[in-house]
Amino acid sequence: MSLHQPEADNEYLDTNDLAKLTKQKAQTWRKRRWRGDSPPFVKLGNRVLYRRSDVERYLAERTFRNTSEATARTVGPGGAA
Repeated sequence: MSLHQPEADNEYLDTNDLAKLTKQKAQTWRKRRWRGDSPPFVKLGNRVLYRRSDVERYLAERTFRNTSEATARTVGPGGAA
């Protein structure tokens, strides 16, 4: 079952919306965006927006069943992160 809905492609979240959705501080997402570890975003002037479908995909790619699976996917072959 997918959480993806067609209207999600047209819905945009700002950094504060993303923070509320994930229960993390907006500053955390600003830092992640700066490091390149955030969902894809759109920059309009000084506004940063995230397409809801991209956020859902980003979170789904980081969903694990156990810590071993998480470690294997985030570290990768050869132990390099």
